[in-house]
Amino acid sequence: MPKLRILTVPEPPKPLKNDGFTYDGYLRVHGVLRYDYEEVLELLFPERIEKDQRSHTVEDAQHICTRSWFAAQLTHYGFDFHDIETTEQLKNRLEKEILAHENVSISVPPHVGAASAALTIPERIQILENDFKRKWRRIANPYWEALENYRDEVAYSKLSPIRQAKQNPERYIKWRYLNVDGAPDRTIRPKSETLTGLSSSVCDRLHKEASEVQGLYSFGSSFRQEQFLTIGWDLKDVISKTTLWKKFRKHQYEQKHKRKIEELLARKSEDLNKQNSARQAEILVLQKNLSTAAEANPKDSSKAESYVGSYVLYLHDSTPLDRQHKPASEMTLCISTHANKNCLTGAFNFGFLEGTMLLSVAQPENRLKSPFGNTPKTTTKSASSSANASAKFTAQGSSKRPATDDLDASTAKKLKTSDGSKRSLFLRRLDMVWRGFGNNTNHNDASVNVGHIDFRVTLTGFTAMMSTSFTGDIKLSGRKISNEPRDHEFLWDEYSDSEGEVEAPLTSSCSSSGLKAEQR
Repeated sequence: MPKLRILTVPEPPKPLKNDGFTYDGYLRVHGVLRYDYEEVLELLFPERIEKDQRSHTVEDAQHICTRSWFAAQLTHYGFDFHDIETTEQLKNRLEKEILAHENVSISVPPHVGAASAALTIPERIQILENDFKRKWRRIANPYWEALENYRDEVAYSKLSPIRQAKQNPERYIKWRYLNVDGAPDRTIRPKSETLTGLSSSVCDRLHKEASEVQGLYSFGSSFRQEQFLTIGWDLKDVISKTTLWKKFRKHQYEQKHKRKIEELLARKSEDLNKQNSARQAEILVLQKNLSTAAEANPKDSSKAESYVGSYVLYLHDSTPLDRQHKPASEMTLCISTHANKNCLTGAFNFGFLEGTMLLSVAQPENRLKSPFGNTPKTTTKSASSSANASAKFTAQGSSKRPATDDLDASTAKKLKTSDGSKRSLFLRRLDMVWRGFGNNTNHNDASVNVGHIDFRVTLTGFTAMMSTSFTGDIKLSGRKISNEPRDHEFLWDEYSDSEGEVEAPLTSSCSSSGLKAEQR
């Protein structure tokens, strides 16, 4: 156990005594101070005081005006009396003397202090009091200095070691490593101590003070502008603790920085989710409005303009993607018209892949052929239930759509017409060729990048498949959100390397002359 420095309260000097008087900074007679003329007059004759203050003075007089008080005031002002006199006799004598000096105005020297302006203090008592003051200053001043030092030491001892070092480095070394005689003492603090959060000036002063103590070592280091110092009697332990503390501070900083990054990412993710939720709600409203309008006024599927617009896309669950191919939070497809009336162009963005496509409109209808190679099943469920299922999935903010979605060709539905008959959910298949870039891949060869889109009866939704060399077939579902293509940044020609390379896939759909004209 480290030895504690013992702090003792300095003893006050004893009061000076002479001729019945005592002095401890104030002149007293039997412990009673001298009252001035006005105070004595109020205590003896309270009826002279105003009524609102009289009750308090009367109460004070009952407690103060004792026999010793009367005797002390008579002694202070040099009036003679006999020790055998009673309290009443002493009171009468004091009243008589006070009344005798009531109308007397005598100037009293300043050194007399609290003496009455209407009473004189005998010269003998004045000389005695002045002598008391001189002697008291000689013995009291050292006491007050010692008391002030004691209070300062007590306040310093209550500080933490780090605050002690910051406040007074010299005293810190003296307190913790030197005994009361100023000699090094290993028993006070036998173990090394590490101080953190120090300034460079404090570290320098601690180094200097520690170096002046025989056998005491100090070693400091820093991390990100924070200075820390270890002081102890064992050099190896001092260096080891400093090194460990630096590693600990580095670990703390890394963890704190990691938490900040995680909090920042969490806030960004939360904001993104809110934005996605708002966007999905907006998409639901757009889809509902477009579906209602399309059912009320069906579009002609043979016209290319019927397919023009903006679509949101969803990946099919069976689409294999690795970590390098992460879909965007909102995948889009914008279909626009083409110079050739039998063709359409599209600009798509999946996040991991973006590019353009060329679609053929001039094809015979293929209503029930599944885009995923399966024969579509028919069902009698209403269009509203399928819309609700789609809305439920859309509200979840996912870029993937489950295999049981109403837009999956493997579960294609039939809708009732006005005459009660049923027709296929999918009306028209459009073949395509596409080009694009993304995630260190360049798909600029339209001869192998093929696919098709199967549109629904209302032309407000579709399923699609696009062949890729890096992840297999990409299976998608789409919903229309606008009849206007909101974004068409890429042109089909920008992805063409030479003329005529896109003729082969669409020979049966688009005229070669039209494609060549577009390419030129």
